[in-house]
Amino acid sequence: MNSQKEELQDRAIVRIAAHLPDLIVYGDICPERPSVDYFDGVLMFVDISGFTAMTEKFSTAMYMDRGAEQLVEILNHYISAIVEKVLIFGGDILKFAGDALLALWKVERKQLKNMITVVFGDETRNFFLVIGQTVNDVRLAQNMAHMNDVILSPNCWQLCDRSMIEIERIPDQRAVKVNFLKLPPTFNFDEFFTKCMTFMDYYPSGDNKNLLRLACMLESDPHLEMSLQKYVMESISKQVTLKNLWYFSMPPFSHQDDRAQD
Repeated sequence: MNSQKEELQDRAIVRIAAHLPDLIVYGDICPERPSVDYFDGVLMFVDISGFTAMTEKFSTAMYMDRGAEQLVEILNHYISAIVEKVLIFGGDILKFAGDALLALWKVERKQLKNMITVVFGDETRNFFLVIGQTVNDVRLAQNMAHMNDVILSPNCWQLCDRSMIEIERIPDQRAVKVNFLKLPPTFNFDEFFTKCMTFMDYYPSGDNKNLLRLACMLESDPHLEMSLQKYVMESISKQVTLKNLWYFSMPPFSHQDDRAQD
């Protein structure tokens, strides 16, 4: 069974999909360009605090011999941990930008402000954008956040169960800062997450439950492979050709235990 999974994970289409969100990999995007899609969802913007200062520190003479290498190792360590948590809990990594990333959870709640995805390009290259009020909200929230802060946009706070979240008001802002969660004794995280999985069409389960992404098991499909490759930067495409990519799998886990360890 393991040898079969290793063989699947070595396919070119899997190496390409490793650099794209599920929104693209499994998306039903029409061939016309530009194309536009609307949907409801929750966005999370995660940024490593103090990265600029860290970059300056590692560029000093003390680290001149391998400062850049050490910086990349530290960045990869923290970003990998964040990505793992996002994927474990059903999120989709949309974008990376240096020390930050943008994650998405698609939902079916009409109260949420919708997002808009736009695809444009030509026969050789496609570009994928996410726009809308929700994107603006996370950008503004990021500007308000300090180290270890979790900021909820006004729309997000409006939809939250306020009896379960202790918040702090931000002066002159409608966004709020989360202090801590107040989960009732009767709260069962496993049951809650099972309900959430109703909206996760491509969450690994069954024989693939130990994978972080179902895309690791994509079967060869020349048409899809060619379509996906148009979204990948040329420099990354060369790495795909050289097979210099890593794939992530994980041991069985308990959502309840994972939450308790955070």
